[in-house]
Amino acid sequence: WVAASLAGGASPLANVATTFIGMMALTLSVVLLAAFGTERLIRRLNDMALVRQLHAKLHADSVLRGLLLLLVGPLLPPYALLSAVNNAVRTRTCGYPAVLTPVVSRQFATIRSWHATEVCRWVLLWHVLYFSVAVLGGKLTPVLLATILPVLATLPLALVCLAFGGLGALMFLAPPVPGVAVYLAGGALVAGRAMEPDVGASFAVAVLLAIGVNWAIKLVSVLMQQVLIGEQLSHVVAVRAAVGVNSAPIRAARLLLAVPGLSYGKVVLLCGLPDWPITTLTGILGLPRLSMIVGTLPVVGLVAPSSLAGAAQVTGDASLASTTLAIAGLS
Repeated sequence: WVAASLAGGASPLANVATTFIGMMALTLSVVLLAAFGTERLIRRLNDMALVRQLHAKLHADSVLRGLLLLLVGPLLPPYALLSAVNNAVRTRTCGYPAVLTPVVSRQFATIRSWHATEVCRWVLLWHVLYFSVAVLGGKLTPVLLATILPVLATLPLALVCLAFGGLGALMFLAPPVPGVAVYLAGGALVAGRAMEPDVGASFAVAVLLAIGVNWAIKLVSVLMQQVLIGEQLSHVVAVRAAVGVNSAPIRAARLLLAVPGLSYGKVVLLCGLPDWPITTLTGILGLPRLSMIVGTLPVVGLVAPSSLAGAAQVTGDASLASTTLAIAGLS
């Protein structure tokens, strides 16, 4: 429903749905705190290996410190103000002399002990990364496609398919580019050109052609990322160390991806995760190319509704476009 509202379909219902989900999450959090208690939950979290690893990295890694400061930095002033108010009440009742509570004082002392220049540098780098992904990828891609599509629409249908196929495959090589935007553009361009009077294809045939072109773009881009990027970087020691090829999660992913044919875990990794880093990781790990292509075939479940939504935009059927875009968002 959220995807449908973005396409102009059911915005009021989407607002109700998102509000309901948010209230359910808040209620569940309150119930968990009431049932188990804060100390017990914290103790259970501290017993988890992943939490211990993150805690250790946070004390030694400026990258995570920068990300943490970026996420919670705007909340620090009101957090300190609430602590000061809380401590003012304690001062009147218990005579505690400090400005902040002991817990908050220790937390701010830990932050002050960080290397300020290095942490602030990573805060800026995280900002640049977010801008590249959310703004350049999410906003600039539709603008770029809207500029190119009218030019391609004047070509014969075969050249349209080849030209957009090459353009789409190259766009997939850039991490910020969202795949759904490419599928929508392919559905609008290929299906729209196929339904022109000089071609005369029906809506169903035009949509099937658009799905085939977008599906081929996805599979070719997977192969290009694995061969041209992943395999070329597989011999670089720094890259292998950054990926953590010998870590437990990567070894588990290697076992799932190495299964021949289609398996649940393999399909989830290849179709459910972004191409970056999962597809490039397959090249770094040296996994079979054909097996990775086969494991990516079920992505047609996302390609088909996105292509249909793009084709529906050409025909002016807003309800069909909203529904299919919602299905694509859920898939």
